[in-house]
Amino acid sequence: MTRPSIHSARRSRQRWAGILILLAGLCSPGDALLRAQSATPPASGTQAPNGLDFTGLSAEQIATATQILGETRCNCNCGMTILECRTKDPNCSRSLSVARGLVEDLKNGKDAATARANMQAALAKAATTAPPAPPAPDLNKVFNIDVAGAPVKGPKNAPITIVEFSDYQ
Repeated sequence: MTRPSIHSARRSRQRWAGILILLAGLCSPGDALLRAQSATPPASGTQAPNGLDFTGLSAEQIATATQILGETRCNCNCGMTILECRTKDPNCSRSLSVARGLVEDLKNGKDAATARANMQAALAKAATTAPPAPPAPDLNKVFNIDVAGAPVKGPKNAPITIVEFSDYQ
């Protein structure tokens, strides 16, 4: 009778470990529930994404808004859809204003195509209105600093004064 080699025993243990990890992942009910919840759009009566108010929308309008927000990319350079941006980055003012405009259009009875077109126009307008760049610093500017009463090293009438700031903590 031949003994199994050390390598075949190690491969067998690795294979079983892989199978157990796979089974543990498949049997984890909480993880599967989270994946299922994140894949479904909010239904009527559920909480809207950060900063949005779905009150007054029908279930069909909520589904339309969720679909449009989930398909359209936010242009704040986050790389997410507007729906993801509203959920993961509640401080994004661009996705907030665009999403609120979409919801208002749907509340006012506009069809999905018109609401989507208005949202695309708002995104395009937001992308073109970048804040002006700050002016370049003047490298030749001379700063006057009052050094009266400060400790001095060297002659008082020197042509150049070097001021050192330090924090002794």
